[in-house]
Amino acid sequence: MDLNKLLELSQLWLKKLETLEIWQICALVFGAIVGLAILAAILRGIWGMLKAIFKRRPRKKTLVDSLEGSDTIIVTHQQEPDSNEVVSSKLPNPAKKRPIPQQITITNPEQAVEFVELLGGRIGKNRQEQIVLIFLNDSSLNDDQTKIFRYLRSVESLHLRRTAITDQTLEELGNLTHLKYLYISDTPVTDEGVSALQFKRPLLKIER
Repeated sequence: MDLNKLLELSQLWLKKLETLEIWQICALVFGAIVGLAILAAILRGIWGMLKAIFKRRPRKKTLVDSLEGSDTIIVTHQQEPDSNEVVSSKLPNPAKKRPIPQQITITNPEQAVEFVELLGGRIGKNRQEQIVLIFLNDSSLNDDQTKIFRYLRSVESLHLRRTAITDQTLEELGNLTHLKYLYISDTPVTDEGVSALQFKRPLLKIER
């Protein structure tokens, strides 16, 4: 189509517009806008479907997956990214445990963390540098030592499998208001102790 034909068509459209009422012109403009909006919505829907189809879905890591055999924790909560997200934390090597003194005084969170490391434990911090994960499986942790958690109240996930803790520790853990996950399989705790803790903290997930 050459330029002359385009000019002729333009003049014809202008003449038609001159014969239309104002409300008719507004209706045409409104219809064009609605049509464009519908087209944009359709295109967005198609784009979203394509992204969902081709998006790779990585296997979700559990807390244990992220800890076992690694000196660095990188864990996600199946939550929205916020202060609860564990980012990373350098961990001590459990194979190189330092000797534990016969008597030790703990009066602050830093000393509590040091004691966790003395036991060969591992910790994970969130973006606010709060300790939200403690891994003490197979350690020599006992009821008297769990008083250190009074200085680690931000912990959300606690792994105490195969330790010597009893119902006395469960009573202590009931005061950790941020605790969401507790792993205590192969420990001397009783059904009564677990039930009492679950009654006190009904939203706490306990794996036994």
